[in-house]
Amino acid sequence: MPASFVKSQPAAGIAMKAQVEGTGSALVLLGGGTTGPAALAPHAAKLAGARRVVRLLSKNIQYASEGRPLPNDYTVAFESRAMQGGLDALGLTGSVDVFGLSYGGLIALDFALNHPERIRSLALAEPPAFWLLGDDGPLDETSREMLAILRGLGPRSEISDEQVERYRCALGNCPAGRSIRDDPRWPTWLKERDRLRGLAAVALHQDDRSRLRTFQRPVLILTGTTTVSFHRSINDILAKHLPITQRAELPGGHAAVVTAMDRFLQIYSGFLSSRL
Repeated sequence: MPASFVKSQPAAGIAMKAQVEGTGSALVLLGGGTTGPAALAPHAAKLAGARRVVRLLSKNIQYASEGRPLPNDYTVAFESRAMQGGLDALGLTGSVDVFGLSYGGLIALDFALNHPERIRSLALAEPPAFWLLGDDGPLDETSREMLAILRGLGPRSEISDEQVERYRCALGNCPAGRSIRDDPRWPTWLKERDRLRGLAAVALHQDDRSRLRTFQRPVLILTGTTTVSFHRSINDILAKHLPITQRAELPGGHAAVVTAMDRFLQIYSGFLSSRL
């Protein structure tokens, strides 16, 4: 079945748009804060052979693509409510399997903690849950640098080349001995610069570890073997406090779900099968 865009909204509130492929039980995918559902299109095409795959479009990426500023009160909770609205618009009001990459993982985690009854299983690839850091000691240099970058952003920011460079370097994309601006991905990163606006919400988001301990659903936690230290630390804390977890490592950095897609799909399909 070809992908189709669902633009309807529930009677009240906001809703993420969705791209739907395949038939069967629903599998919901949320992409990263700057790549969105496009980066997961190859994954969806393979998973749709056995599942109804729903790729949700965050409001952050939607607004940036439409040239609109985000609301001044934009938050992770705003995206979480939009996720609920998007699922409601599709009639997915029961429990579903959910995967979230990076910022999509943070949104998925917030939605899952607010609505555990709507989660069958949860898979998280390096969600930037900075609210988990700090209680176990001082933040390391990489965490402080990323938080400083995020706090310099905002819903209506004009994103500079320097901010794009700092953000990408903080994610581990800066090669030693040469400029990141020579990276072939640099023109794409500049084109997508407005998608950084919503990431200011990451630094502002707060939650309570006790909510993790009461989440009685299976969670797969994925980490890149060469990812930056703060993402590994966050994943370690999630694994410590969530009651039912399975961990796996993928070759590569923060984008390992994309760069090591076949290995990811092998691990994720095994995780889903074990829930049957």
